[in-house]
Amino acid sequence: MLTVKSNQILTAVVQGMRKEEPNNDVRRAATVALNNALESVKSNFDNATERDYIMQTVCEGCVAESHTVRIAAYECIVKIATLYYHHLSAYMQALFQLTFEEIKTGRDEVAQQAVEFWSTVSPRCPHCPRCPRPLALRCARRAAPGDDEAGGGGIVG
Repeated sequence: MLTVKSNQILTAVVQGMRKEEPNNDVRRAATVALNNALESVKSNFDNATERDYIMQTVCEGCVAESHTVRIAAYECIVKIATLYYHHLSAYMQALFQLTFEEIKTGRDEVAQQAVEFWSTVSPRCPHCPRCPRPLALRCARRAAPGDDEAGGGGIVG
């Protein structure tokens, strides 16, 4: 029964996010609602058809005229990358195109979320497991055997 209700709620939320929704406040609120519920939709992300529909709808939000809808959509993409990275390979080309265009031509506050997506999916330094910096920025510290402390040497670009 709970699964049926949660699927009905998810359907209503995604319906409010669609590009056909004329009210941008509704689109933004629905996108924020999905973002807040992403931990609860694992079974939907495990289903390719449902995942495709959710991702299509979120990506449509990334190109909305309203910058507030775009911000919410990119925040949603960032959280999806955090929770469901293993499902993203099929969407990476589209996500690259969306984020690249936003970073190149979009408003700063929206572009910041597009950059955050790439920061979220970029590999991390294996020498500092808790290091928040992408692998592209090499860590100057090399962990000694048995040393699990992050920090110390700083980051070298």
